[in-house]
Amino acid sequence: MNDDQAASRWAAQSAVTDPGAAAGAIDALPAELAVLREASSQLVFHYRAGGDFAENGVPAERMAEIDTRYADAMLALILERGAPALGRERRAADRVVGCCRDATVLFVALARHKGIPARVRVGFAAYFHPGWLVDHVVAEVWDDRERRWRVCHCASEAVADSAVLRLFVVCRTWHAGRRTGWSRTRARQPNNSSPREYEPTASTLFPTGSI
Repeated sequence: MNDDQAASRWAAQSAVTDPGAAAGAIDALPAELAVLREASSQLVFHYRAGGDFAENGVPAERMAEIDTRYADAMLALILERGAPALGRERRAADRVVGCCRDATVLFVALARHKGIPARVRVGFAAYFHPGWLVDHVVAEVWDDRERRWRVCHCASEAVADSAVLRLFVVCRTWHAGRRTGWSRTRARQPNNSSPREYEPTASTLFPTGSI
């Protein structure tokens, strides 16, 4: 299998990223990575980093949305709130409550709908808090010109290259409700370790390879 064939398999939707009835709303977006990344960054209100729920007009009971996880269900909630368009700036109350996992799943759903190979990566980031490896989820998109995968940080300001994510340690993910290396990896990784890949992975709380 050559690089093109290997990358092309990541252009197909999975059960997790399939947008379902929201496909038409994605059709309205241009097939440009910068636009898709910006759109995905407007879809999720981070349940911790987003700030106080009440101050942002988000009802406390919506914390349960953190368990939605699937792109079609998240997009259905999002499109019910305010103008049903994905390419607009959204106030917190018009977003779905989630985390980096959800912003990444939504970005991958948008990219794949446009035929762009994209995949989810989960691991630990050393760039949020000095001295700490923080569990985090990012996306990778295939750069056909450079023949390599490029990192896309979907949950905050645009990050276009792994040079910025220089200490993103990819690790094993959860599988069938069992830890398969998550805690052990975190315990043994010093914060000055070089990037190290343990296995291709999906995202937290989904079976390996399902995204």
